[in-house]
This record gives sequence, C-alpha cells and structure tokens, in this order.
Amino acid sequence: MTDRSVSVVGLGSIGGGMAQRLLDAGFRVTVYNRTPAKAAELVAAGARRVESAAEAAGSDTVLLSLSDEEAVESVLFGQMVDQLSPGAVLIDTSTVSPGYARDAASRLGRHGVRRVEACLIGNPEMARAGELRVFVAGEPADIAAARDVLDALGRHGILELGPPGRASALKLAFNLLLGVQTVALSEAVSFAEAGGLDRDLLLTAIMKSGWRSPMLNFRAEFMRTRRYEPAGFRAALMAKDLQLALQEAGAGGLDLPLTGRAAQRYAQVIAAGRGDKDAAVVVERLAGDGHRKAPSPAGAGPAAEQPAPTPYEYLRLGTAFCGSKILLTALELGLFRLLADGPLSEPQVRERLGLHPRGSRDFLDALAAFGLLVRSGGGYANSTGAHRYLIAGRPEYVGGFLERANQMLYPAWGRFTEALRTGEPQSEFSDAEPYDRMSKDPEQLRSFLGMMDTMNGPLGPELARALPWAEYESVVDVGGARGNLLAALTRAHPHLKATVFDLPEVAPFFDEHMAALGQAGQVRFQPGNFFTDPLPGADVVVLGHVLHDWAPRERIRLVEKAYHALPPGGLLAVYDPMLDELRPSAMNLVISLDMLLTTRGGAEYTPAECRDWLSAAGCTDLTAVRLGFADTLVSGRKPR
Repeated sequence: MTDRSVSVVGLGSIGGGMAQRLLDAGFRVTVYNRTPAKAAELVAAGARRVESAAEAAGSDTVLLSLSDEEAVESVLFGQMVDQLSPGAVLIDTSTVSPGYARDAASRLGRHGVRRVEACLIGNPEMARAGELRVFVAGEPADIAAARDVLDALGRHGILELGPPGRASALKLAFNLLLGVQTVALSEAVSFAEAGGLDRDLLLTAIMKSGWRSPMLNFRAEFMRTRRYEPAGFRAALMAKDLQLALQEAGAGGLDLPLTGRAAQRYAQVIAAGRGDKDAAVVVERLAGDGHRKAPSPAGAGPAAEQPAPTPYEYLRLGTAFCGSKILLTALELGLFRLLADGPLSEPQVRERLGLHPRGSRDFLDALAAFGLLVRSGGGYANSTGAHRYLIAGRPEYVGGFLERANQMLYPAWGRFTEALRTGEPQSEFSDAEPYDRMSKDPEQLRSFLGMMDTMNGPLGPELARALPWAEYESVVDVGGARGNLLAALTRAHPHLKATVFDLPEVAPFFDEHMAALGQAGQVRFQPGNFFTDPLPGADVVVLGHVLHDWAPRERIRLVEKAYHALPPGGLLAVYDPMLDELRPSAMNLVISLDMLLTTRGGAEYTPAECRDWLSAAGCTDLTAVRLGFADTLVSGRKPR
C-alpha cells in the first residue's frame, strides 16, 4: 500500500480498467463517473466513490479518461480546475486534438497545475493488467512526478515524446491507422462474402496468415462472432477521432483521402444508431444491411465508388443552411465575445443580448450540440474551438470571413436560382465597379479587410515554406489588403523587402494592423489600382485571392502586368482555391459559386488554366503545389 492518492475521473472501459490496476498496485483510489453504477465493482474492490468531479480534485494525482474535448472542457475546466491544488499532477488520457492539448496545458499552468499528456495503447484487459503501452508528453519534471502512476499502468516502460501536443498527435495517428485498417478489413469481408466465401472461414484464414496482426485479430473476432458489445473501442469514438485527425491535417494543408473514406463509413454507422457498438460493426454496414450497391457500368467514374447515402444525409445537406445561420447569428450578436471571460446562465445571456425567451435556450443548446458552446455548471461557456477561433482580436480569429459571409453571401444565396438562370450576381455589393462603393464606406471596408485577414493570414507561413525565398530580396503582394500575408512572410524571412499594393483607402487600416502586429515599418504600403496603375517592381510578385474575382480577360491582363513588373529571373506566384481537373473539391466549387453570386465575372479556375496564362505571358519553370487547406499555388519564372 502506498500513501499516494489518485483520483480516476471517467470510468469507461479503459478508465475503469486503469482504476482497477491502480487499486491492485496499492494506490488509494478515488473514482468519479457520471453514471454511479460503473463505480460499483471498484468500490467493492476498495475504491472511494465521490458524487462530483470537483470532489475528485483533492487527490495528489488526477487521472482523466474522458471521451472528447467537450467532456474535458465541461468536467475539467467547468468543475475541477478551481479545486485542484497548486502543484497537483493531472494525467490526461483523453483523446483530443494537439491544439487543444497545448491550450489545456497552458490554461492549467496558469492555475499551477502540472499536466501530463498520455497516449495509452491497449484494450480494457491490458489496462486491468498494467500492460498498456504508455507514451507521454509534457515537462520532464511533471512526467517524473507522475512516474509511479504511469509505471503501474504500463510495466513495459514509458516513452517521452516532448512538449504538449505530441502525445495527442501520436494517439490520433494510431487511431487513424486503426480506423483505416478496420474499414479495409470490413471491405475484404464484404468482397469475399459477395464471392461466396463464408465469413468465419475468411477471418480464420486471415488470423492464421501473414496478414495477421494483434489489432486485426482483435477486430476480426468481433466480426467473426457478430457480437459487438461490450465494445473494445466504440464506433462513436472512432468517428470522433477520425474527424479530429482530418481537422488537424486540414489545418496544416495535408490531404488524408483514406482517412476521409473511413470517416464517411463511420458517419454512416453513427447515422444508423450503432455508435455504442465496437468499431468492427462497420462490417455490418458494408456487408449485411442490404446497402451493397448495384454493379456500375463501365466507365462510371469516381461517383460509382461512393457509398450508398441514407435519407438522413440528404435531409442534413438540405437543411445545412439552418446550422450556418445559427453560427452566423451568434457572431452577429457577439455571443462568443460575451462568453470570453467565463460561463453565463441562459437568463444572463438573454438579458445581455436582448433575446426573447421563446428561442434563446434552444439557440444556446443548438450551439452546444454543434460543439461551439459547452454546458458548464448550469450555464454556457465557449468551447475550446470557439475560444480559439471565434473571438475577435485573437490571433487565429476566423470570424472576419464569417461576418462578411453573413452580410453578403447569406442573402445572395437566397437568390441562387436567379443567378443560375441569368448569370448575373445577386449581391447588393456587386456593382459594375465592385470595390468603389465599399472603399468609400469605412465600415464595409473594415469588414471586407477582416475577411481577407481570415483568408490570407494562415497562408503566410505556408507560403514562407513553399518558395525558395533565400534566392530573392523583395516581394510585392498585389491586392494584399492589411498585410497579413507579408507580415507572416517577413517574420520567417526577415531579409525580404516587402510591399503591399492596394487601394489608397486601405492605407490607414494597413498602418493600424501592422502596428497591432508589432511590425510597423517592416512591410511598406504603396497605394494604387492594379488595373490603372503600374505595379511596383519586385523579385517576386504575388497575386493571391485576386484572379478569381475577375473574368478571364481581366485575369490575363493582370498576369501580364505582374510579369512585366518582374526583373529577369523573378518569380510570379498565383494562389486561389483552384479546381482540380479530375475531382474538384466541394468546398472549392462552393467558393466558385460564391463568385457567381458576388462578382461580375469571377469564378475559380484550374491549375492548367493558370499555367497557360503564365506561360502565355512568358513564364517558364512552371510548378503547381497545394497551399494550405483549399488553395493551389502556381508559380513561374521570368527568363533571364
């Protein structure tokens, strides 16, 4: 018996197994779970059960085993954080995104709490036996303080990964692999059964072959027996982890097509009401539910590969505008800014925002269901994502684009049928000279520039890595707005002489923004109109999110002007959400239709079209690479 006290919060299959293991290892264990019945066996074995998460915060070490970020936000930051003693150690085994893990470590640090992030690999039996594989991230001193608990859970040793976020990234990588392999195994079963093979025979053969692995064998046994409860790893958690991996990859401009396919399959499992069953149940969705598709005609193409949709998916797509308007209205009302300092009750929110009681609670509950808010102690708080991305003034704020979308795009989409019939824009902002009226209205201009900040800011670090900047000394960003792109670029490459070229009315907003970023003087502003004035000369000329605003004739004209502004050996770089020639993304097609609704001739275009424009202007050494989540960067050199 040790004097060390450990609280285990969250008694799912792994959490309960870890609690039992710590009891067996002689720790004084306190347990809490929202469903008290899950603690009964542990109490009988010597654990102490408490009635609230706050009560569990009194131990030397707290072991958190929760399902997702919303649960962590609600339990840890909504109920426990103020009860944790300075110097307490929190071992968080919950599966969250790397960004959330870093943010959680920082927030706990402000309370004097030491967070150790743990990636635990294994099943419930391994948890009870202390046979988990343990990978941890955090400060070395904090890991040392948690060493005895971690050693009890994983007797084969602990691998330290470095700073916060890395254990979460590793866990998502493991679960990504698990999800993709489980779907692949389920498709092998479907294929074999369609060919007349017995499922039991097939899976027995796999488990005895060179294709076997502990993971495949574990899932294959669920499929062979067709018994998916109790679950080793619930399908709902698999769906959540695959989405986390896709979101994290998308934020870094990384495409994960196999993971996306697996996520689609698990979304169907959830829609069918099977989220509490083991992840292996995906095989029944593919093989046993009558959803096997009819043979496709030869040459049917990519669409023939898509899984059969459910009526729910059509209904969800057809009413997606409702969820969009809920988010846009929350931004319009300033809800996320209101909750920036902490949770408020529904009556408090209603009073401060001037809402009617008939819809206010449903409005807040809908935002919680979408993961934008979390319920906290009878009130509502911002979720981690909303705290990070939806509060004006924060470095990663994306609300500038959404605010503009609410003002301009949402009304225009209500007239989409008319746009398809006439080819004419439907936005009140789409005059013959679309920027004239906006440039004369400071509030409209500020809104537009906020949208451009949202779109261009994240691409700065990407562009800093995409081109050989050491070969060049100067760069001009044509239509560069408040300079967000060049600010990031010059932070990465301080030797560059950087210039934003934009309308004169933008200048005071540029100065204000550069001062706020602490980069006043590092990027200069040159006023002008890129159609009527010469472009400033520079070694690199960037046309980013510019060409798609205009018809092909104007695009060609701008490319030619940019080419003439280059010295011999200079580089012309163009980026937009271009359309892949074979399988354009739905997101980029929607952006192209945004251009239909809001401009006189704008649309997205393919990388091949862009290469043709650069080549016709005189560029050589043409390349096209992915830039960020949705954009493509096409570049070409001016011959020496």
